Amino acid sequence: MGLGRSGQAAARLLLREGVLVVGTDLKPKEELGSEVDGLERAGMKMLLGANPIDIVKTVDCLIVSPGVPESSNLVREARRRNIPVIGEIEFAYLFLEDHRIVAVTGTNGKTTTTALIGEILKEDGRSVWVGGNMAPGEPLTDIALHAKSGDFIVAEVSTFQLESIERFRPQVGVLTNITPDHLDRHHDFGSYVRLKARLFENQTESDWAVLNADDENVSSATQGIRSKKTWFSRRGIPSPGVGLEGHVIVADMAGERRRLLRVQETKLRGMHNAENALAATAAALLLGANDEAIRSALRRFPGVPHRLEEVAGIKGVLYVNNSMCTNPAAGARSLEAFEEPVVLIAGGKEKGLDLNPFYEVIQKKAKAVILIGENAEKMRRDLARGGFETAVLAGTMEEAVRLAATQASSGEVVLLSPGCASFGQFRDFMDRGEQFRAAVKRLEESEA
Repeated sequence: MGLGRSGQAAARLLLREGVLVVGTDLKPKEELGSEVDGLERAGMKMLLGANPIDIVKTVDCLIVSPGVPESSNLVREARRRNIPVIGEIEFAYLFLEDHRIVAVTGTNGKTTTTALIGEILKEDGRSVWVGGNMAPGEPLTDIALHAKSGDFIVAEVSTFQLESIERFRPQVGVLTNITPDHLDRHHDFGSYVRLKARLFENQTESDWAVLNADDENVSSATQGIRSKKTWFSRRGIPSPGVGLEGHVIVADMAGERRRLLRVQETKLRGMHNAENALAATAAALLLGANDEAIRSALRRFPGVPHRLEEVAGIKGVLYVNNSMCTNPAAGARSLEAFEEPVVLIAGGKEKGLDLNPFYEVIQKKAKAVILIGENAEKMRRDLARGGFETAVLAGTMEEAVRLAATQASSGEVVLLSPGCASFGQFRDFMDRGEQFRAAVKRLEESEA
């Protein structure tokens, strides 16, 4: 159920195993991409444009994609009939139990942390697969098609995926931070916090949890876990753990402090990315990576697409794509990463979150704001009530980029960091980021 990236990957794995597969999705075929044609040719039956409840009468198991909520009528009917309902990562885990799994979750920073751990392990000479919830990236079920016994699997995991786990057990689990998000899907913040902690639910005393020592929500959510705890902190050097001494990353994993490198030696901008580097370093050290591999990977790692991605410099103005910023906390952190004056492009679809923390940083850090998406007018009114008058509306990304260009001067930054979900105006955050890139390129060509 659900034929996005993870649903299609699950179908490929099922077909390989000789299973009869029925795929269902609310979207029509033309919105699912060309890969569904190959699945259909391989034998998958498709029911598109609806999720007919009667289908559960003919199936032995329902595999649900992360975007499918527990409240779905089809899921409820399957449970009523005692038909097993399995989430995508739980299904993939059936094929990956003998692999060494590192799983990363958190409200913000999980994609960068996941990618960084993978880069460090590769630098250390390990055979590594990186994917999971991260986009772009390989779903865990696609990795299960190809990974060999003994390979390392580094996977980003979302709360949507953790909702449906039963036996999924990473040897190392990483929790970057917890701030309110996805409250349109989860009942309340407490439910969201409990779902994040499920990452450690099946761990034993021989497994490891890498936790943010500076985040009270992380500390309280993981009080009762069985795994061994290692910490990371930007406020000092935890033991055992990895932290900052001034601007130097320092490890203390066995009672002995080792200076690794200065934060300025990395290519990542912002204190939130320093936290990601600390988390990745702690996880890699637990897996036996050597110090030089960590230094080399951190120095080389350019970041991941749509996360503070520098797109172009036009007439002295730097254009930065941070489309992955889908909640207010991420919006605030990305603005704080810049010392230069910032013209911000923000807005989109709200998820039941308090935008005030984002507004507070906008008022301090932004020179001007261009607002897009369904909540643009609401955000403009909210900012005006707080005394911020330099906010204008744009109907399209093209218009937003051109308006931002008129507001920015040489030495300043145009930053796409929406603080809201992309749906409604864009297919997803990647589509939003790609439209920003394309609009910036057209602006660059017109200014040449």
